[in-house]
Amino acid sequence: MGGGRVTWYDTHTAFKPGQNPYDIADSGAKSSGKFIPYAGLIYDFVRNYSAYASYATIYYPQSATDHLAHVLAPLEGEQYEAGIKAEYLDGRLNASLAVFQLTEANRAIDDPRYPGMGYSVATGKARARGVEMTATGSITANWSLSGGYTYTHTRYLDASTNADGVGFNTIAPSHLFKLWTQYRLPGRLNRITFGAGANATSATAATDGVGTVRQGGYATFDLRASYALNEHLSASVNASNITDKTYYRIDSVGSVFYSDPRQLIFTLRAKY
Repeated sequence: MGGGRVTWYDTHTAFKPGQNPYDIADSGAKSSGKFIPYAGLIYDFVRNYSAYASYATIYYPQSATDHLAHVLAPLEGEQYEAGIKAEYLDGRLNASLAVFQLTEANRAIDDPRYPGMGYSVATGKARARGVEMTATGSITANWSLSGGYTYTHTRYLDASTNADGVGFNTIAPSHLFKLWTQYRLPGRLNRITFGAGANATSATAATDGVGTVRQGGYATFDLRASYALNEHLSASVNASNITDKTYYRIDSVGSVFYSDPRQLIFTLRAKY
């Protein structure tokens, strides 16, 4: 399999008369018809098992600017992934094991020369490697269970970044665990389904060379209930972060946000 996307973008920064700080010149950046390909290969080498490998290029324009109001170069890189998928018990259990590597350059971080000013600099070449394991299965005809674990190790690869040799994207946790189960009641109550899930993550952090912001490891828990009104219409309620855990999403030292508190979402879905 293979494919790709083509990107065009054009951005321009200009200052109104009398509002040009430090005589900064107008600036801009653009790209015309940048092709970003991907390719994959799947091989069914024995019954119930298949191996796969994939390759993709990375190209994302960035809106961050440096202290002269220049837009940073696009984030560019490559991603490789390879793994094995397996099917057991006549399809009632599916499992996968994958390894991956992502290499990128120009990721925007806070400029350590101007802490708290909102300026950015592009980092040097960096790499993330990891392994991911997932399993999904049916314990009974009415009870299903799925889970997964991801380990990610990151580091800089060149000396163009002051943080050479340390994790380049500690915003992504080293350890991530997910578990979800769902049960449909038997007999006359089979229109009712209950679900429960848990997500656990290790610590994350961001640094700008002057200070560091950290979020410790945490876990959140979700619940779900649904009712099939008829063959076309169903109603459900999803409760996320039921313990109302307070934790933060860290984009950078200067961009730290509260993540979602406890939420209830009611949904009415029609299918024909």
